[in-house]
Amino acid sequence: WSRGNGWVMGGLVRVLQVLPADHPARGRFVAQFREMAEKIRAIQLDNGFWSPSLLNPGDFAKRETSGTGFFCYALAWGVNQGLLERERFEPAARRAWAGLADCVDPDGKLTHVQPIGDSPYTFDETKTEAYGVGAFLLAGSEIYRMQLAAECPQATVEVRSVLDQLRPRETIEVDWAVVVKELSGASPATVAVMDGVAARWIPSQVTEAGGRPEALLFQADFLPGQTRSFSFILVKKRVEPTPTFTTYGRFVPERLDDFAWENDRIAFRIYGPALEASDSPDFLSSSGIDVWAKRTRVPVIDRWYKAGTYHEDHGEGLDNYKVGPSRGCGGLGVWDGKMLVCSKKVCFWKVLANGPVRTTFELTYAPWDTPTGKVSEVKRVSLDAGANLNRIESVLATESPLTVGVGLAENRGTGKVVKDEKSGLLCYWEDPDPNGNGSIGTAILADPRQVEGFAREAGPQLKGMAQNVMLLEATPRGGKATLTYYAGAGWDKSDDFADAVAWEAYLRHFAARLAHPLKVEAK
Repeated sequence: WSRGNGWVMGGLVRVLQVLPADHPARGRFVAQFREMAEKIRAIQLDNGFWSPSLLNPGDFAKRETSGTGFFCYALAWGVNQGLLERERFEPAARRAWAGLADCVDPDGKLTHVQPIGDSPYTFDETKTEAYGVGAFLLAGSEIYRMQLAAECPQATVEVRSVLDQLRPRETIEVDWAVVVKELSGASPATVAVMDGVAARWIPSQVTEAGGRPEALLFQADFLPGQTRSFSFILVKKRVEPTPTFTTYGRFVPERLDDFAWENDRIAFRIYGPALEASDSPDFLSSSGIDVWAKRTRVPVIDRWYKAGTYHEDHGEGLDNYKVGPSRGCGGLGVWDGKMLVCSKKVCFWKVLANGPVRTTFELTYAPWDTPTGKVSEVKRVSLDAGANLNRIESVLATESPLTVGVGLAENRGTGKVVKDEKSGLLCYWEDPDPNGNGSIGTAILADPRQVEGFAREAGPQLKGMAQNVMLLEATPRGGKATLTYYAGAGWDKSDDFADAVAWEAYLRHFAARLAHPLKVEAK
């Protein structure tokens, strides 16, 4: 039967898309795929279809789209991947597609699909079924890729994971100079990214530096030690697939000059100068980072601010994290041996990139007095889709070496603390919220070579609060010292972290990924 063999060929394609190139069984599946393709090509009907009975076409309907859709998909995919000879198999795939396209009604309905359990000898030619439409769309995607190969310049990039662990939602960053070297004439408006083994557009983003393109970003999952390929395609107009996730950040003047940012897993905010001038004594000296706990994958910042009830959970999460005068979730200050001497709130902000893969912005703080003299800070924060931790790069204007403390507020005071100097990890898991809003975990990750130790700060300046502090060495070069670290949070009422153990495991996996970056090579 056509459809039964079509399921097999379509299934072989799906297996070969995920089976690693060095898997011992791959050769057997490739051989089976090629052997079936040879026979299928040989018995294709003149009209581009395959009969419901492959070896007895005379007694059956002349057009059936579900089996033909699967064969068209498999043959086109084999040509696109170099497994089947283009000169012999591309014409067969294109004849099949022409026949399939002729079975689409003006209203978009695909017809000539043999119904489930119905006789293949004769059936209502107006019938359609979901599996027939699915096969048609798969075939169309590979025919589309085939046409792109004929019309558009392309380059292939191989990305290899050297980590023996699963890497979900890994951000791949390709220097823009590499892109234009491989694709002459490329611009951010004309480069699109496609999966190397499936005709699937991948949401991408071009970041800028100094008004010029800097890097091309996109995301993919990696099996342990896996190498994946991706196609950069020069199109007339950039393809914009709808991302299933995004990142977002903005200045919030309607709420006392907050700056808020988020991705599909978590949200944060810092406080602005309007709050500094307000009558709220708890926040007068806080440049800490606030956490908004989310259990939805969609953006919430605009809606929560508009509603003004984000301190209550209406099904998507809430802001029940207390910053007060502490560092919150990864704010910094200069350590004087006993306590942190901190800046006031942010003075200026600038959005540098805003999704879908990464949101990046800069915050500028006014100079403040420290034991070593005046210090000022420019903080650059980046948050990628799928990540719970921000990458924070702080540039401190100073003439003297500093010990900088990056802090985590110990909300509710008796939660679990992990301090690991060798790994550059400090994390805290709160005790459950008494109002039933769960527990929030916070963390700081830094280069272990910069970590001088840990401290626990408490005292009048924190008004009864306490915080753990990671101490980092900052040595100025040319009057500036740069510190790079990661800080973020997770919530046990989301789908991501059940408890403190899961939170710590995520952090150690995150650290392992940082220590073993992806290897990117243009082919």
